[in-house]
Amino acid sequence: MLKYITLKINNLKFRDKMILIYLLCTIIPILWMNIYHYTTIKGKMENQKLNDMEYSLGIAKEAIRNYIYQSISFTDRIYFDKNIYDMLAIKYTGYKLRQDLVNHVDIMLDYSSLGRMFESVYVYTDNPTLIEMGKLRVINDSVKESVWYKKHEEGGLNLSIITYPDNNPETSSNGVSIIRNMNFHGSIKTDWFIKVDISSNAFKNILKEQNTMEKVFLLDADDNIICYFDADNTRVAEFAPPLDTDRRFLSVQKSIDLGNGWKLIGFSDKGNMDIGLYGNMKIFVFMIIFQILYSLLFIWFIARSFVTRLDILKKTMKKIEHHQFETIDDALPGNDEVGLLIHGVNDAVTMIKTLIQDVYEARLRQTEIELEKRRAELDSLQSQINPHFIFNVLESIRMKSVIKGETETATMIKYLSRMFRRFVRHGDDLIMLCDEMEFIHQYLEIEKYRFGEELTVNTSITPPALDCFIPKMILQVLIENACIHGIEGISGKKTIDISIWEEKGFIYCTVIDNGKGFSFDMDTFADNKEDSTGIKNILRRLELYYGKKYKFGIKSKENIGTTVEFSIPARKEK
Repeated sequence: MLKYITLKINNLKFRDKMILIYLLCTIIPILWMNIYHYTTIKGKMENQKLNDMEYSLGIAKEAIRNYIYQSISFTDRIYFDKNIYDMLAIKYTGYKLRQDLVNHVDIMLDYSSLGRMFESVYVYTDNPTLIEMGKLRVINDSVKESVWYKKHEEGGLNLSIITYPDNNPETSSNGVSIIRNMNFHGSIKTDWFIKVDISSNAFKNILKEQNTMEKVFLLDADDNIICYFDADNTRVAEFAPPLDTDRRFLSVQKSIDLGNGWKLIGFSDKGNMDIGLYGNMKIFVFMIIFQILYSLLFIWFIARSFVTRLDILKKTMKKIEHHQFETIDDALPGNDEVGLLIHGVNDAVTMIKTLIQDVYEARLRQTEIELEKRRAELDSLQSQINPHFIFNVLESIRMKSVIKGETETATMIKYLSRMFRRFVRHGDDLIMLCDEMEFIHQYLEIEKYRFGEELTVNTSITPPALDCFIPKMILQVLIENACIHGIEGISGKKTIDISIWEEKGFIYCTVIDNGKGFSFDMDTFADNKEDSTGIKNILRRLELYYGKKYKFGIKSKENIGTTVEFSIPARKEK
């Protein structure tokens, strides 16, 4: 896919490439950044608006809760008064006693000092000797058939907050009443209760006090409208509580937490925020147009410099294809990449002319002579390093040593000949560990011949490891380094310990010598281009075969010795 796209781009003209760059690297990023910036600002404004609406609904919620609690507290003056209970239980026969009861109730339930907090407050009794007067009402069949009475009875609560239709055609609000059973004094068993009718204007005034929403609804548990505020005087029927799904509005809902399912829902028109954003939008559009035109002007000016010279260069190259070697005017090129290319073309044209006119044929003959000479030199070098010639020489020396009785020398030559054969043998780079150890044994025999009894080699190899394949000559290089760079520099007893074992799918190899040691830093080791060529070759081969699955480490102390260890995945097959 990438190759296909690259090919398509390569086939475009330079002018088209500049247009593509302008679209992809200028216009699209400018549009995206400005749209993103505008969307981000709009989103932040909406979030801030929602937070303000949440805060306003929280204030309205607490005001409504306090209003309800004050209304309930107002009934305490009757609810806890033992005299009222006693007076309501009397069987009345005379007018005066009834009037005394009514006057007492009216005084106790006087709410004139509270302003227009309540629509009405009544005490309801089932005493058949009483008549409805003042704030005293009798529980009759009409009361029992009322909606609010049935809701209170169905709820079965001592204290109920009831909402019901107020049957007023001029408003869409519902009536709200607090009904509290008079059962505080348990010695008197009654069905009496206090009913407080709350003014819907009180709730409406609370909703008006918020100034962050155009529409606020107070709903009961059945989503019936208790009260609402509409700043635009829009008909309530245009909304569908509890939530408006119209995307033109932001909506927030908050529960009143009175235990009766009441909730507040507020709506705010997004169009009002868009009006505030309109001024910013004009700035955004102006910035986009300015940035596009500004970048277009400079890109066109710079691209023109490239396109003009590239067209001239293209025409010159077509002339060269037709063997018309003409240089480009030196006043055009410049010192940028296109200018350097034009200079190069001019130099090439001049050189071609010179070659054709003066020295082309002479240099061609000279080149043929040089090629023949190099072929002869290569053939000579190849004959000098012919491996069969060296094998024959070594075998002749070994046989001569055997004839003279120099058995030890003959043995060393035999080992050397076998090693040399292995060096020049072509084949797989992965060999079995047992074959590698055989080669190392031959090499160590030569080193023992060199160092004599001073050299001791200790070898510890677990049998399962011998069947595993490892890269050829890996161990030999490490042991050769131990001999040449390690034990060769000390006098007295020289020791090399070789340990190889297989464990958990890996081959572990350790080579330890008691040589002179050296200071070693793995961080600077890779940058040293002169020393440790053998170790670097080992690392490159290990990385080639095993990727990152191998481990390699060197520990060395001066005058103590060196430890080289590595681990590679165990392979039973090539």
